Amino acid sequence: MTKKLYKNIKILYIEDDEIARENGLEYLENFFENIYEASDAIIALQLYEKHKPDIIITDIQMPKLNGLEFVKRIRQKDKKTQIIIITAFSDRDYLLKAIELGLVKYLVKPVREKEFEEALFLCINA
Repeated sequence: MTKKLYKNIKILYIEDDEIARENGLEYLENFFENIYEASDAIIALQLYEKHKPDIIITDIQMPKLNGLEFVKRIRQKDKKTQIIIITAFSDRDYLLKAIELGLVKYLVKPVREKEFEEALFLCINA
């Protein structure tokens, strides 16, 4: 993937762990110019309304509102935005709930770079 090809794509990245968020942002900046970040789903909902991202990348386990509830709220009015969940939880219940939300990928941490890149590529070419 090359940054020039994807400069118009807007990314919303939600991760409550500051170090993980910084690492994720650093990686995403290699490919995208328009990246909006949030440390929780409440802030992310505000950013979603303001910027209408093309791709959402979210954690599940977060304070205030978990990632699945966040995605459910997005899906109530938007079925098109591409969504990737990245989580430390491979719990069956989370996975089954996530499937119903029309995700592109459900990635379990630690995520390999190739796996993440493939998920982004699927989003871009959807």
